Amino acid sequence: MIRLDHINMSVENLQTSLDWYQHLFGFKPVESGDHKGTPYAIVRKDDVMLCLYQLPQKESPSTSQHHKVYHFGIRIDDPEEWEQKLEDSQVQPHLVWDYPHSKSWYVRDPSGHEIEVCYWQGNRIQFQPNASESL
Repeated sequence: MIRLDHINMSVENLQTSLDWYQHLFGFKPVESGDHKGTPYAIVRKDDVMLCLYQLPQKESPSTSQHHKVYHFGIRIDDPEEWEQKLEDSQVQPHLVWDYPHSKSWYVRDPSGHEIEVCYWQGNRIQFQPNASESL
């Protein structure tokens, strides 16, 4: 079995990012410290872990001219609860997209990382028929 273990990413301000991921998605800190002068924290929500390290001098992911992660996705199971959380947090998605079997809200964290928040209709992952034939 192969599963995604974690996503490691730099952030401009560690505490601001920790607060944001905890408040919006319910991630809880499980480890923090300092590695060679760089503050870091690991946060976890169920089986998903994010490793955040503070590098305020780095370019924003949205402006970097280097290879990058374009976004990562978080799956939700209650779209009404998610929309209420967005409203309560005053977070505005920069894009909301209805796909054939899912709906996605695209938000940016305080450091500019894009997160796709996905809800699969009926809470069931499915794809277009014959989609693999075009690969």
